Amino acid sequence: MLQRSAGLLAVALVIAMGFGAAAALAQEGPYRFDVDGTASQALYRVREELVGVALPGDAVGRTNWISGTAVFDEQGQVIPELSAVRVNLATLQSDRPQRDNYVRYTTLEAGRWPEAVMVPVEVQGLPWPLPEEGSVPVTVVGDVTIKDVTRRLEWTGTASFEPGAMRVSVRTQFNFAEFNLQQPRVPLVLSVEDLIRLEADILFRLATQ
Repeated sequence: MLQRSAGLLAVALVIAMGFGAAAALAQEGPYRFDVDGTASQALYRVREELVGVALPGDAVGRTNWISGTAVFDEQGQVIPELSAVRVNLATLQSDRPQRDNYVRYTTLEAGRWPEAVMVPVEVQGLPWPLPEEGSVPVTVVGDVTIKDVTRRLEWTGTASFEPGAMRVSVRTQFNFAEFNLQQPRVPLVLSVEDLIRLEADILFRLATQ
């Protein structure tokens, strides 16, 4: 009986050591999260006043053509050299096709520069290790490139968590001139506010090793 107990104890120790080694491997970095474009969205909002419309309203263009990766080291710091989120500007769509064509090919020149790219350099407020539930306020600092201009912007919002994934919902804003963009001037538009508001709601899934 004593020998059997000792044998069972030895097996238990081997199993425990095996689990410990597996856990150690699982905790080794870097940690890569891929964008799930099917569950993500990016949009712009610009206040405009149209001919024949009594009150100003927001022009809103959306797309879910989003791709990219966010990579973190073992301390939970983002690795900019391995991280980027890309938005296909040619797929932005609002409620007016005429506006869409103008924004895509005149304001953004998507035929020449088809993507906007954001490279995160810092994520403030993100807990590490990531929890499997709940949400926290975060600030994402990143280098945004639109056309041939790159600017560092702050995005504020929340990160929410589920097993193996996190959703980052953030927003920022800037003036047209900051990215060398021209405000739309067409006969049907009386005025366009000199402020572009961007919103991103992106689901990142932990990549399998």
